[in-house]
Amino acid sequence: MKRLKRSLLFLFLLAAACIACSFAAVLIDTPRMRENAAESCALLCEEGATPELAGGFKSSQADNFTAVLILKTAAYTGGETLLQRAFGGFRTELPAGEGEDAWEAFCTYADGRTSPTGGLSYSRYWHGYILPLRILLCFFNYSNIRMLLYALQTALFALVLVLADRRGLYPLVPGFIAAFLLTMPAVTGLCIQFAPVSLLSLGGSAFLLAAGGKPGPSFRPILFAALGILTAWLDLLTAPTLTLSLPLVFTLALALRERSAPSGMLRLALGCCIGWGLGYAGMWAFKWVLNGLVFGPGYAAGVFSQITLRLSGKSGGVSFSRLEAFRRNAYLLFGKPAYLALLAAAALCSLAFSLRRPRRVDLRALALLIPGAAALLWMLVTPNHIWDHSYYTYRNLCGFIFSLLACLGCAAGNDYHAQR
Repeated sequence: MKRLKRSLLFLFLLAAACIACSFAAVLIDTPRMRENAAESCALLCEEGATPELAGGFKSSQADNFTAVLILKTAAYTGGETLLQRAFGGFRTELPAGEGEDAWEAFCTYADGRTSPTGGLSYSRYWHGYILPLRILLCFFNYSNIRMLLYALQTALFALVLVLADRRGLYPLVPGFIAAFLLTMPAVTGLCIQFAPVSLLSLGGSAFLLAAGGKPGPSFRPILFAALGILTAWLDLLTAPTLTLSLPLVFTLALALRERSAPSGMLRLALGCCIGWGLGYAGMWAFKWVLNGLVFGPGYAAGVFSQITLRLSGKSGGVSFSRLEAFRRNAYLLFGKPAYLALLAAAALCSLAFSLRRPRRVDLRALALLIPGAAALLWMLVTPNHIWDHSYYTYRNLCGFIFSLLACLGCAAGNDYHAQR
């Protein structure tokens, strides 16, 4: 009971820290921040709403539309109350001027105080990115912020590889590299909408690998609940299950190395999935309750209509099955010969690790499939969202691929940690 109380206190303090950051963010306001925001929006306007970095690969498509939304939300300085600005996710939406099209008008930044249209609220999300982005905008424009995010992502990727090798988990390396490359890191590192999930999944993996067997199995679900909270706070519903699947595969591989019993592996996998799910869903629900208190009870109706839409099999008057929505995402990976070649090479390398001095089939390795199953379940539950935004929601499948290849690499019961 004492341990449970400490765990709940930890999660409560984390949620409270997120709220404190939301309040702190709106207190930051400098002329340089607003200038950089306007310059950044103009840059994205020139690039277009959804440019492809690699022609013919929809997976390389950036979401500059949402990047502009994020920049305008982060740099908004309207006259609403502190509570409204902390929880409202306000931005300006100006009508098109003479000679402007809708995209150019959308990319026009106004600080809110001088906007003739006032602020438009996007309050169902936490917008936790506002504090770090506002601080960065005080010094850098979007071009430089992109490079910083890309450098951080690359550093975390390298750190995970180093830590995995030090822990003797090199059979997981081919699958991890393949999964990371399939997320199209050039896009996730350079697009501010995709960066939070990428950084959280890599950072969470690095933390758990660095910790090794500590903290113990009983506290690891709490760490995944914390990852779920941070994902809900920072992410705008892109590919959230990556922050579960990538760190959990490494966590289960560590338990496999520690010769955990099959029942222990299963409890750990399910406990971490449940912990992440409760943290993620609980943080969303917490936001909606706070918004109801700040903006009134009518706010809840809009939230539930969005939930109903995202869980439906309809979009823009088109009806589709959950399987059709899933295939739309899977095609981005499995419909490309280059990606299939990469997957085949990773599978062969994983199998080679597994067959090196094989001992026996280790059924405990099947637990490594659970993180991938969680990613598939997410995609089957949210058909509308993955149908509308397949060019980035497909990244949930990268967690499934890592899970599958990790299982293949460890399946033969090769005592790989003893061979180091």
